[in-house]
Amino acid sequence: MEINKKILVIAGCSSKKLLYAAPAKYLYQGTVFKKIKKLAAYNQLDFMILSVKYGIIHENDIIKPYNKTLKNKNDILKLRKKVIPKLKAIELNYELIIIIMGKKYRDVLSPLFNDNKYKMIYDQRGIGGLTAKLNKLINNPLDIIIKELTPCKIS
Repeated sequence: MEINKKILVIAGCSSKKLLYAAPAKYLYQGTVFKKIKKLAAYNQLDFMILSVKYGIIHENDIIKPYNKTLKNKNDILKLRKKVIPKLKAIELNYELIIIIMGKKYRDVLSPLFNDNKYKMIYDQRGIGGLTAKLNKLINNPLDIIIKELTPCKIS
């Protein structure tokens, strides 16, 4: 893949948030979220967030803090209905979409995974492994990051 292709990074939201409304990229305060944001910024990649309350949002969308999580299959299906149509329109603008999020959040997007443009940064060891992998990738050029991507598959 050519390095100058249009690439989007989608991060899962985090439970740790500011206590006041702010652009989404600042509202979320989780450690992994901050690392994903830094990785996208370093490589000048477009950045969006999958929010359990707001759906797919742009990093500069101003949103209010909330306390909501994906708890079960019903929550996943409800969010999927909201997100998939919007993401199908957005994905037309990109040749590669990198998702970095937990399993429940990936399950929301899984109907899109038949398209080979969806890849993920993933570590089977969970959040600790993902944090370590992001630490390793954070200040690397895009070609190194692309080599570390795993195809998204329906779980």
